[in-house]
Amino acid sequence: MSELPGTAFISAPEPAVSVIVPVYKTEAWLPQCVESLLAQTLREIEIILVDDGSPDRCGALCDAYAARDTRVRVIHQENRGLSAARNAGTACASGQYLMYVDSDDWVEPDYCGVPYRLAQTERADLVLFCNWRGPSGTEEVWPKFSGEGGELTAKAYIEQYLFRLGGTPVWNKLYRRELLDGLPFEEGVVYEDHAFTHKAVLRAEKICYIRRPLYHYRVRPGSICRSRMRKAEEDRFVLSVRRCEELAAAGIDRKLLQEEGGRKAMAYVKRARPVREDPLAGMAEELLLAAKDSFRKKPLKTRILYGLYRHARPLFYLTTAVFGKQSVQ
Repeated sequence: MSELPGTAFISAPEPAVSVIVPVYKTEAWLPQCVESLLAQTLREIEIILVDDGSPDRCGALCDAYAARDTRVRVIHQENRGLSAARNAGTACASGQYLMYVDSDDWVEPDYCGVPYRLAQTERADLVLFCNWRGPSGTEEVWPKFSGEGGELTAKAYIEQYLFRLGGTPVWNKLYRRELLDGLPFEEGVVYEDHAFTHKAVLRAEKICYIRRPLYHYRVRPGSICRSRMRKAEEDRFVLSVRRCEELAAAGIDRKLLQEEGGRKAMAYVKRARPVREDPLAGMAEELLLAAKDSFRKKPLKTRILYGLYRHARPLFYLTTAVFGKQSVQ
């Protein structure tokens, strides 16, 4: 017996798009997420719910949705983390295109349809679109695209959008299935998108973008990215540094990557407050020194923080503790 309302059984057409949804401890938000996917204007989809050993009722809810609609498929596995759940869903997906949704978020009715039709018409490998973001998932539209939409080369995407304008998350994109062959999400890390998205972008021959917001990203204190903060900060920094190295090898502008390295290093030392014996502290100092020219062009507050870190470390930590750990601009 289904636990959900509206139990009419729906047969599944051949999927054009596979939507992979990792599920873990999101019982309160999962119904809104799945209902928004079942209400898609593009009917030719499959929804793959990956129950990553969730200790609440998420697994039972996933099974109930599968009993209600054959477009829903469920994978139950022991808890292995977000990347492993995405990999499991990707491995069994059968759609022409892939999309990823976090189970505490929700999407617009045309989330699948609009980028799918654009990809078909333009023969695009990847389609990027805007999203709503904030505590309720409705406060702000991101990225801040100029114009209504268009095409991008991989180089332009990375240099214009990857680092600061919402280009890193996997959930505001549609991917041609073959684009991700042999490109798994890295397991055992937090901020796994930092190790994934740029590689997918570099593989794409044609990228299209849409200014329309189709995804609602709910920023909440208990989300995966805001837990295990020490490891999260270390992973984000290490993955960001590795990403810059890989992009440099791919021919991306070195001054841009040098500036990005310095920005991530400053964010790391502000948030993680590493001791000198920490090997990541040494890496951060090297990156900050290499990026000194870019910091001269920053706002006064950032220039002051940079000078304090380089020459008056105790005062730097006191200042960031008193005034908070705002992001570096």
